[in-house]
Amino acid sequence: MGVLDGVARSVAGTLIARFGKRVGVVYRRGGTYDPASGTITGAPEATATLSALMGDTQRLQRLGFGEIGEVQAGDLAVDLPARDFEAAFGAGAVPTPADAVVVDGVEYQVKQVKPMWSGEQVAMYTLHIRR
Repeated sequence: MGVLDGVARSVAGTLIARFGKRVGVVYRRGGTYDPASGTITGAPEATATLSALMGDTQRLQRLGFGEIGEVQAGDLAVDLPARDFEAAFGAGAVPTPADAVVVDGVEYQVKQVKPMWSGEQVAMYTLHIRR
């Protein structure tokens, strides 16, 4: 583990918990994912409520998500602390496009995930989500 791993993961989690918005995360593993329809069949799922920082399409573009046209109007950026994600879904759990995020009662599909590394460990995940 790197020198900043424990500190950066802790700081990211603490700041997002204090200033973030509560969102639901639907964690799905197994099953078959159809990217064209955004649906998953045969996948068991777990849910948790986590704190997240929210951003808009401009933030997604600044972070380098996708080529032109892959980020659409209405897409959102969601920052989730890695330590909280793992606490909710188990050690080694990472978000993937099979998952969903519920914001203000509306379910969004995860389109892309980018980890923010603190050294050897991920401190935070930024998710590109779409309705």
